[in-house]
Amino acid sequence: MYGLSTPHFNPWEIIKVFLGACECLEDDGIFIIDEVDRRYGIFLTRGYQHLLAEGDEDKFVLSFHSGYDMLKGTFSRTHFNPIFPKKGVTMELFFWGLAEIGAFTFLFFKDVDFVNLDGTRHFILGYGPRRMLKSKDFRGPFLFRKNK
Repeated sequence: MYGLSTPHFNPWEIIKVFLGACECLEDDGIFIIDEVDRRYGIFLTRGYQHLLAEGDEDKFVLSFHSGYDMLKGTFSRTHFNPIFPKKGVTMELFFWGLAEIGAFTFLFFKDVDFVNLDGTRHFILGYGPRRMLKSKDFRGPFLFRKNK
């Protein structure tokens, strides 16, 4: 799972990602997750920003805090391209730390390891899927199904 993509999955959704990985891998397979500690980087190093210019001087978008979902633990951020300001895109993001992703990995895999890539970026390695749950049996909790 390359490209620092875990923020696009809240804790309830990432369970499905791990279940899918376990079903695709051989018994001695390895699941590799490319990750940084967002909670440390966002909340302790820079501080959470309600308004943020993301990118560089030539290409950037403006993102605004636009909500928080306590049941999912997600922050909503609405992104605007200054060239097309009326076409904002809202995304729900979960700011994972390395510890949570490592712990989730260990729930679904027999062993876990961290490989430091450059000081802040890591590969989290999950060795040997446990296969205790099947994705076909996971419908998610009632609180998310009751309004469908």
